[in-house]
Amino acid sequence: MDAITLELSGGLDSTALAVALQRAKLNTRTLAITHFDPTRTSSNEVAIARHVARHCGINHRAYPLLAKLPFTSIDAIPAVAQPATKLCFLARDQDMEKAGIPVERGILLNGHGGDSLYLAPPPFCVVVDAAASLHLMRAVSALRDLAIHYRLPLYSVLKFAFGGAFDHLGGSHAQQAQTVIQQAPRERPATLYDDVLRGATLRLRPARRYQIAALGAVLDDALVQPYPKGGRPVMPFLAQPIVEHAMQMNLEEAFSADHNRLSVRKAVYRASGLVTLWRTDKGDIMHSALQGIKVNNAHVLETCLEGWAASAGLLDVVSLSKLIKRAALGYPAGLMEITRIYAVEMFVHGLRRNV
Repeated sequence: MDAITLELSGGLDSTALAVALQRAKLNTRTLAITHFDPTRTSSNEVAIARHVARHCGINHRAYPLLAKLPFTSIDAIPAVAQPATKLCFLARDQDMEKAGIPVERGILLNGHGGDSLYLAPPPFCVVVDAAASLHLMRAVSALRDLAIHYRLPLYSVLKFAFGGAFDHLGGSHAQQAQTVIQQAPRERPATLYDDVLRGATLRLRPARRYQIAALGAVLDDALVQPYPKGGRPVMPFLAQPIVEHAMQMNLEEAFSADHNRLSVRKAVYRASGLVTLWRTDKGDIMHSALQGIKVNNAHVLETCLEGWAASAGLLDVVSLSKLIKRAALGYPAGLMEITRIYAVEMFVHGLRRNV
Protein backbone atom coordinates (compact mmCIF):
# COMPACT_ATOMS: atom_id res chain seq x y z
CA MET A 1 0.00 0.00 0.00
CA ASP A 2 1.14 3.58 -0.71
CA ALA A 3 2.71 5.52 2.12
CA ILE A 4 0.95 8.73 3.16
CA THR A 5 2.57 12.09 3.89
CA LEU A 6 0.32 14.54 5.73
CA GLU A 7 1.09 18.25 5.68
CA LEU A 8 0.27 18.99 9.32
CA SER A 9 0.29 22.59 10.51
CA GLY A 10 -1.63 21.88 13.69
CA GLY A 11 -4.51 24.03 12.44
CA LEU A 12 -8.09 22.91 12.01
CA ASP A 13 -8.01 21.46 8.50
CA SER A 14 -4.82 19.42 8.86
CA THR A 15 -5.82 18.27 12.36
CA ALA A 16 -9.14 17.07 10.95
CA LEU A 17 -7.24 14.95 8.44
CA ALA A 18 -4.95 13.54 11.14
CA VAL A 19 -7.98 12.48 13.19
CA ALA A 20 -9.61 10.98 10.10
CA LEU A 21 -6.46 8.96 9.36
CA GLN A 22 -6.46 7.66 12.93
CA ARG A 23 -10.12 6.62 12.77
CA ALA A 24 -9.52 4.93 9.40
CA LYS A 25 -6.53 3.08 10.92
CA LEU A 26 -4.19 4.60 8.34
CA ASN A 27 -2.10 6.43 10.92
CA THR A 28 0.59 3.75 11.15
CA ARG A 29 1.66 4.28 7.53
CA THR A 30 1.47 8.08 7.69
CA LEU A 31 4.28 10.60 8.13
CA ALA A 32 3.26 14.11 9.21
CA ILE A 33 5.37 17.05 8.01
CA THR A 34 5.20 20.49 9.62
CA HIS A 35 6.63 23.52 7.82
CA PHE A 36 7.85 26.20 10.19
CA ASP A 37 9.89 29.38 10.37
CA PRO A 38 12.43 28.94 13.22
CA THR A 39 13.02 32.69 13.47
CA ARG A 40 9.36 33.63 14.01
CA THR A 41 7.44 32.44 17.05
CA SER A 42 4.14 33.13 15.29
CA SER A 43 5.13 30.76 12.47
CA ASN A 44 6.49 27.95 14.62
CA GLU A 45 3.62 25.53 15.20
CA VAL A 46 5.83 22.49 15.62
CA ALA A 47 4.87 21.88 19.26
CA ILE A 48 1.15 21.92 18.49
CA ALA A 49 1.53 19.78 15.38
CA ARG A 50 3.68 17.32 17.30
CA HIS A 51 1.01 17.08 20.00
CA VAL A 52 -1.65 16.34 17.37
CA ALA A 53 0.55 13.74 15.65
CA ARG A 54 1.31 12.03 18.97
CA HIS A 55 -2.40 11.98 19.88
CA CYS A 56 -3.24 10.37 16.53
CA GLY A 57 -0.32 7.92 16.55
CA ILE A 58 1.38 9.45 13.51
CA ASN A 59 5.14 9.80 12.98
CA HIS A 60 6.16 13.45 12.76
CA ARG A 61 8.94 15.49 11.17
CA ALA A 62 9.54 19.22 10.93
CA TYR A 63 10.83 21.01 7.84
CA PRO A 64 12.15 24.59 8.22
CA LEU A 65 10.68 27.04 5.71
CA LEU A 66 14.02 28.84 5.50
CA ALA A 67 15.88 25.72 4.31
CA LYS A 68 14.97 26.60 0.72
CA LEU A 69 13.41 30.02 0.43
CA PRO A 70 10.61 30.90 -1.98
CA PHE A 71 11.73 32.62 -5.19
CA THR A 72 15.00 30.64 -5.24
CA SER A 73 16.20 30.00 -8.78
CA ILE A 74 16.24 26.40 -10.05
CA ASP A 75 17.04 24.83 -13.41
CA ALA A 76 14.35 22.15 -13.57
CA ILE A 77 11.14 24.15 -14.11
CA PRO A 78 8.18 21.88 -14.92
CA ALA A 79 5.58 22.55 -17.60
CA VAL A 80 2.18 22.95 -15.92
CA ALA A 81 -1.36 23.74 -17.04
CA GLN A 82 -1.38 27.39 -15.95
CA PRO A 83 0.42 29.87 -13.67
CA ALA A 84 0.03 29.17 -9.94
CA THR A 85 1.67 30.44 -6.76
CA LYS A 86 3.08 26.94 -6.19
CA LEU A 87 5.66 27.83 -8.86
CA CYS A 88 7.30 30.23 -6.39
CA PHE A 89 8.17 27.28 -4.14
CA LEU A 90 9.83 24.94 -6.64
CA ALA A 91 13.20 25.03 -4.86
CA ARG A 92 11.60 23.94 -1.59
CA ASP A 93 9.71 21.14 -3.34
CA GLN A 94 12.93 19.98 -5.00
CA ASP A 95 14.75 19.99 -1.67
CA MET A 96 11.98 18.02 0.03
CA GLU A 97 11.98 15.53 -2.82
CA LYS A 98 15.71 14.93 -2.30
CA ALA A 99 14.98 14.32 1.37
CA GLY A 100 12.39 11.68 0.47
CA ILE A 101 9.35 13.73 1.52
CA PRO A 102 6.97 12.28 0.56
CA VAL A 103 8.28 8.84 -0.23
CA GLU A 104 8.34 7.77 -3.85
CA ARG A 105 4.91 6.77 -5.17
CA GLY A 106 3.35 8.00 -1.96
CA ILE A 107 0.27 10.12 -1.32
CA LEU A 108 0.62 13.74 -0.26
CA LEU A 109 -2.39 14.68 1.87
CA ASN A 110 -3.33 18.27 2.75
CA GLY A 111 -6.27 20.37 3.90
CA HIS A 112 -6.35 22.57 0.80
CA GLY A 113 -9.82 24.08 0.30
CA GLY A 114 -11.08 23.96 3.88
CA ASP A 115 -10.64 27.68 4.46
CA SER A 116 -12.46 28.64 1.28
CA LEU A 117 -15.39 26.27 1.69
CA TYR A 118 -16.09 27.12 5.33
CA LEU A 119 -15.27 30.83 5.03
CA ALA A 120 -12.15 31.42 7.06
CA PRO A 121 -12.00 34.31 7.67
CA PRO A 122 -15.74 35.06 7.38
CA PRO A 123 -16.71 37.80 4.90
CA PHE A 124 -18.57 40.84 6.19
CA CYS A 125 -21.41 40.29 3.71
CA VAL A 126 -22.53 37.15 5.57
CA VAL A 127 -24.71 39.56 7.57
CA VAL A 128 -26.71 40.23 4.38
CA ASP A 129 -27.15 36.49 3.83
CA ALA A 130 -28.60 36.11 7.31
CA ALA A 131 -31.02 39.00 6.78
CA ALA A 132 -32.07 37.66 3.35
CA SER A 133 -32.85 34.31 4.98
CA LEU A 134 -34.93 36.15 7.62
CA HIS A 135 -32.52 35.08 10.34
CA LEU A 136 -32.75 38.59 11.73
CA MET A 137 -31.55 37.85 15.26
CA ARG A 138 -28.52 36.05 13.89
CA ALA A 139 -27.85 38.94 11.50
CA VAL A 140 -27.64 41.27 14.51
CA SER A 141 -25.46 38.89 16.54
CA ALA A 142 -23.26 38.26 13.48
CA LEU A 143 -22.56 41.99 13.36
CA ARG A 144 -21.31 41.80 16.93
CA ASP A 145 -19.26 38.65 16.25
CA LEU A 146 -17.60 40.21 13.20
CA ALA A 147 -16.84 43.40 15.12
CA ILE A 148 -15.07 41.36 17.80
CA HIS A 149 -13.35 39.10 15.26
CA TYR A 150 -11.93 41.99 13.22
CA ARG A 151 -11.66 44.46 16.13
CA LEU A 152 -13.80 47.03 14.33
CA PRO A 153 -16.72 49.24 15.45
CA LEU A 154 -20.21 48.04 14.54
CA TYR A 155 -20.82 50.81 12.01
CA SER A 156 -17.65 49.83 10.12
CA VAL A 157 -18.77 46.19 9.96
CA LEU A 158 -22.19 47.28 8.67
CA LYS A 159 -20.56 49.53 6.07
CA PHE A 160 -18.28 46.74 4.86
CA ALA A 161 -21.16 44.26 4.84
CA PHE A 162 -23.36 46.26 2.49
CA GLY A 163 -20.40 47.59 0.52
CA GLY A 164 -19.28 44.03 -0.15
CA ALA A 165 -22.81 43.05 -1.11
CA PHE A 166 -23.18 45.85 -3.67
CA ASP A 167 -19.72 45.13 -5.10
CA HIS A 168 -20.71 41.59 -5.98
CA LEU A 169 -24.31 41.96 -7.12
CA GLY A 170 -23.38 42.90 -10.67
CA GLY A 171 -20.87 40.22 -11.60
CA SER A 172 -18.63 37.41 -10.53
CA HIS A 173 -15.77 37.55 -8.05
CA ALA A 174 -13.12 37.58 -10.75
CA GLN A 175 -10.15 39.50 -9.45
CA GLN A 176 -9.63 42.89 -11.02
CA ALA A 177 -6.39 43.74 -12.80
CA GLN A 178 -3.60 44.61 -10.40
CA THR A 179 -2.20 48.12 -10.28
CA VAL A 180 1.08 47.10 -11.95
CA ILE A 181 -0.76 45.59 -14.92
CA GLN A 182 -0.86 48.12 -17.76
CA GLN A 183 -3.24 46.43 -20.15
CA ALA A 184 -6.45 44.83 -18.98
CA PRO A 185 -8.03 42.25 -21.30
CA ARG A 186 -10.68 43.63 -23.64
CA GLU A 187 -13.18 41.14 -22.35
CA ARG A 188 -13.13 39.73 -18.85
CA PRO A 189 -12.51 35.98 -19.16
CA ALA A 190 -15.23 33.76 -17.78
CA THR A 191 -14.38 32.19 -14.45
CA LEU A 192 -15.47 28.87 -13.05
CA TYR A 193 -19.13 28.88 -11.97
CA ASP A 194 -19.90 32.24 -13.59
CA ASP A 195 -23.18 30.75 -14.82
CA VAL A 196 -24.09 29.75 -11.27
CA LEU A 197 -23.10 33.11 -9.81
CA ARG A 198 -25.41 34.92 -12.23
CA GLY A 199 -28.42 33.06 -10.81
CA ALA A 200 -31.19 35.34 -9.55
CA THR A 201 -31.56 33.36 -6.32
CA LEU A 202 -27.99 34.29 -5.36
CA ARG A 203 -28.44 38.02 -5.85
CA LEU A 204 -29.50 38.58 -2.25
CA ARG A 205 -26.88 36.23 -0.82
CA PRO A 206 -23.46 37.74 -1.48
CA ALA A 207 -21.68 35.50 1.06
CA ARG A 208 -22.92 32.41 -0.79
CA ARG A 209 -21.69 33.92 -4.03
CA TYR A 210 -18.35 34.54 -2.33
CA GLN A 211 -18.20 30.91 -1.18
CA ILE A 212 -18.93 29.56 -4.66
CA ALA A 213 -16.37 31.85 -6.26
CA ALA A 214 -13.79 30.85 -3.63
CA LEU A 215 -14.44 27.18 -4.39
CA GLY A 216 -13.95 27.87 -8.09
CA ALA A 217 -10.61 29.58 -7.37
CA VAL A 218 -9.45 26.65 -5.22
CA LEU A 219 -10.39 24.10 -7.88
CA ASP A 220 -8.65 26.22 -10.50
CA ASP A 221 -5.50 26.34 -8.36
CA ALA A 222 -5.65 22.58 -7.78
CA LEU A 223 -5.04 22.01 -11.49
CA VAL A 224 -1.36 22.79 -10.88
CA GLN A 225 0.40 20.15 -8.78
CA PRO A 226 4.11 20.04 -9.69
CA TYR A 227 4.95 18.16 -6.49
CA PRO A 228 5.34 15.31 -5.72
CA LYS A 229 6.59 14.00 -9.05
CA GLY A 230 6.35 10.32 -8.26
CA GLY A 231 3.24 10.45 -6.09
CA ARG A 232 -0.10 12.16 -6.08
CA PRO A 233 -1.64 14.93 -3.98
CA VAL A 234 -4.98 14.25 -2.30
CA MET A 235 -7.20 17.05 -0.98
CA PRO A 236 -10.13 15.52 0.95
CA PHE A 237 -11.82 18.88 1.58
CA LEU A 238 -12.50 19.07 -2.15
CA ALA A 239 -14.28 15.69 -2.16
CA GLN A 240 -17.92 15.88 -3.27
CA PRO A 241 -19.56 15.04 0.12
CA ILE A 242 -17.54 17.77 1.88
CA VAL A 243 -18.32 20.33 -0.81
CA GLU A 244 -22.03 19.49 -0.64
CA HIS A 245 -22.01 19.80 3.15
CA ALA A 246 -20.40 23.24 2.99
CA MET A 247 -22.76 24.45 0.27
CA GLN A 248 -25.86 23.39 2.20
CA MET A 249 -25.01 24.99 5.54
CA ASN A 250 -26.27 28.37 6.73
CA LEU A 251 -23.15 30.50 6.36
CA GLU A 252 -24.10 32.80 9.22
CA GLU A 253 -23.74 29.79 11.55
CA ALA A 254 -20.18 29.03 10.36
CA PHE A 255 -18.47 31.37 12.84
CA SER A 256 -18.58 32.98 16.26
CA ALA A 257 -16.72 35.96 17.67
CA ASP A 258 -13.66 33.79 18.37
CA HIS A 259 -13.72 30.87 15.92
CA ASN A 260 -14.49 30.15 12.28
CA ARG A 261 -15.47 26.87 10.56
CA LEU A 262 -17.53 25.98 13.63
CA SER A 263 -19.25 22.90 12.18
CA VAL A 264 -15.91 21.30 11.29
CA ARG A 265 -14.28 22.39 14.53
CA LYS A 266 -17.06 20.92 16.68
CA ALA A 267 -17.15 17.65 14.72
CA VAL A 268 -13.38 17.09 14.96
CA TYR A 269 -13.39 17.99 18.66
CA ARG A 270 -16.17 15.47 19.37
CA ALA A 271 -14.13 12.82 17.54
CA SER A 272 -10.78 13.60 19.17
CA GLY A 273 -11.09 15.75 22.29
CA LEU A 274 -8.09 17.80 21.13
CA VAL A 275 -8.22 21.16 22.91
CA THR A 276 -5.78 22.61 20.36
CA LEU A 277 -8.76 22.90 18.02
CA TRP A 278 -10.00 25.86 20.05
CA ARG A 279 -6.86 27.97 19.99
CA THR A 280 -7.27 31.38 18.39
CA ASP A 281 -3.71 32.10 17.23
CA LYS A 282 -2.61 31.20 13.71
CA GLY A 283 0.79 30.66 12.17
CA ASP A 284 2.21 33.15 9.70
CA ILE A 285 4.38 32.08 6.77
CA MET A 286 4.53 35.50 5.07
CA HIS A 287 7.95 36.20 6.58
CA SER A 288 9.59 33.37 4.64
CA ALA A 289 8.23 34.77 1.36
CA LEU A 290 9.55 38.25 2.17
CA GLN A 291 12.88 36.73 3.19
CA GLY A 292 12.97 34.88 -0.13
CA ILE A 293 12.56 38.15 -2.02
CA LYS A 294 15.29 39.75 0.11
CA VAL A 295 17.85 36.97 -0.33
CA ASN A 296 17.01 36.37 -4.01
CA ASN A 297 16.41 40.04 -4.82
CA ALA A 298 18.54 40.15 -7.98
CA HIS A 299 16.87 37.01 -9.34
CA VAL A 300 13.35 38.29 -8.56
CA LEU A 301 14.07 41.67 -10.14
CA GLU A 302 15.48 40.08 -13.28
CA THR A 303 12.67 37.53 -13.57
CA CYS A 304 9.82 39.99 -13.07
CA LEU A 305 11.23 43.12 -14.75
CA GLU A 306 12.95 41.50 -17.72
CA GLY A 307 10.63 38.57 -18.37
CA TRP A 308 7.88 37.81 -20.85
CA ALA A 309 5.20 40.03 -19.29
CA ALA A 310 7.46 43.07 -19.14
CA SER A 311 8.73 42.56 -22.71
CA ALA A 312 5.12 42.30 -23.89
CA GLY A 313 4.39 45.69 -22.34
CA LEU A 314 1.94 44.29 -19.80
CA LEU A 315 3.63 45.70 -16.69
CA ASP A 316 4.33 49.06 -15.13
CA VAL A 317 7.99 48.18 -14.60
CA VAL A 318 8.76 51.21 -12.40
CA SER A 319 5.88 50.51 -10.00
CA LEU A 320 6.71 46.80 -9.86
CA SER A 321 10.36 47.55 -9.15
CA LYS A 322 9.32 49.68 -6.17
CA LEU A 323 7.08 46.89 -4.85
CA ILE A 324 9.92 44.36 -5.05
CA LYS A 325 12.37 46.68 -3.31
CA ARG A 326 9.85 47.38 -0.51
CA ALA A 327 9.17 43.65 -0.10
CA ALA A 328 12.92 43.06 0.25
CA LEU A 329 12.84 45.53 3.15
CA GLY A 330 10.08 43.52 4.84
CA TYR A 331 6.95 45.40 3.74
CA PRO A 332 4.23 42.92 2.67
CA ALA A 333 2.19 45.37 0.56
CA GLY A 334 2.45 44.17 -3.02
CA LEU A 335 3.52 40.62 -2.14
CA MET A 336 0.50 39.16 -3.95
CA GLU A 337 1.32 41.06 -7.13
CA ILE A 338 4.98 39.98 -7.01
CA THR A 339 4.04 36.36 -6.37
CA ARG A 340 1.61 36.15 -9.26
CA ILE A 341 3.86 37.89 -11.77
CA TYR A 342 6.77 35.67 -10.75
CA ALA A 343 4.50 32.61 -11.13
CA VAL A 344 3.58 33.73 -14.66
CA GLU A 345 7.25 33.96 -15.58
CA MET A 346 7.97 30.49 -14.15
CA PHE A 347 5.01 29.16 -16.14
CA VAL A 348 6.42 30.67 -19.35
CA HIS A 349 9.92 29.34 -18.59
CA GLY A 350 8.47 25.88 -17.99
CA LEU A 351 6.67 25.89 -21.32
CA ARG A 352 9.73 27.07 -23.25
CA ARG A 353 12.07 24.54 -21.65
CA ASN A 354 9.73 21.61 -22.17
CA VAL A 355 8.64 22.24 -25.75
